[in-house]
Amino acid sequence: MAIMLMQNMLGQVNKIKWYSEHVRESQYLLQIVINVEIQNAVEQEVAYLDY
Repeated sequence: MAIMLMQNMLGQVNKIKWYSEHVRESQYLLQIVINVEIQNAVEQEVAYLDY
């Protein structure tokens, strides 16, 4: 149990390291995704209002 817990913790630490290395590019991608989502939502809203 304790060994599994330690391995799990190590896995989490490695994930965090990986995420922090890739965080800049992923933030950039996330920003693009968010912008696209907002644009789609606005266009749907406008289409709904026009209708």
